[in-house]
Amino acid sequence: MVRYLALAAMLAFLAAPEGASQPAPVLSLDEALRIALANNPGIRIARSEAQIAANNRSRGNAGYYPSVGLSARQTHSNSSSAFRGGGSSGSSLLYDMSVGANLTVFDGFRRSATYERLQALQDRAGVLAERLTEVTLADIITVYYDLARQQQQLEVLREAITISEERLRIAELGRDLGSTSEMEVRRARVDLNADRAALLRQETALATTKAGLNRLMGVQETRSYQVEDDVRIDPGLDAARLAAEAEEANTALREARSNRTVAMAARREVRSEWFPQLDVQFGYIFNDVTSDVGQHQM
Repeated sequence: MVRYLALAAMLAFLAAPEGASQPAPVLSLDEALRIALANNPGIRIARSEAQIAANNRSRGNAGYYPSVGLSARQTHSNSSSAFRGGGSSGSSLLYDMSVGANLTVFDGFRRSATYERLQALQDRAGVLAERLTEVTLADIITVYYDLARQQQQLEVLREAITISEERLRIAELGRDLGSTSEMEVRRARVDLNADRAALLRQETALATTKAGLNRLMGVQETRSYQVEDDVRIDPGLDAARLAAEAEEANTALREARSNRTVAMAARREVRSEWFPQLDVQFGYIFNDVTSDVGQHQM
């Protein structure tokens, strides 16, 4: 559902056709974050890996369930023998089927350690997915507001070009009237060219930053759009409360705790090899032989 809403939001701000008289659509920060949650390939891969880890956490993978085997075989053979005064020949058909089950009664607590390790791997995969999501969204916020800064800088450069063009016009008018020299006109033209070059550099930087934002959102779009200039700050943030919550909610700390749990479970698995293993086996074997023998006189 989130994916469809994000795609709808993406189409909403890109639906308007481009044109000189029509302003570019505005992409809000919330829309950019929703699009990234649905389309960013890194986030989607991390979620898939977390789902795989959740599927792997089962008692069957830990070895709690018995193993069952079934085998069947059919053998057909022809034989002939020669005796004094006569001979004999015949054929035999052999059916062989077996069913067996193996149940581990005691393995030095290896299965419990394996199940604990699988559960810790699931927790770690979930934490890694959350951490990657947080890092990606933080990068989007940083790039988004950097794009807003570059937009403002671009507007400043455009205003500077307008002022430089007016300065050049006044200098040329003064030269024609004889009140200023040609040097003043050339100086004004040099400043105008410098402002235009700065504008081109800023437009290139803006396009590069916008491409980076599109990459983080996981979209390939060449249409132009604008971002909002307002920076919203939550005034209710408290440093002490955030520090206390970070001990439990910080993904880096949670990942470290998960890694420690995985390592301790793996050590228990290795230590379980020091203990003897007790298995109980059940089996059933069925054999059936059919033989045909005939006599032949010389």
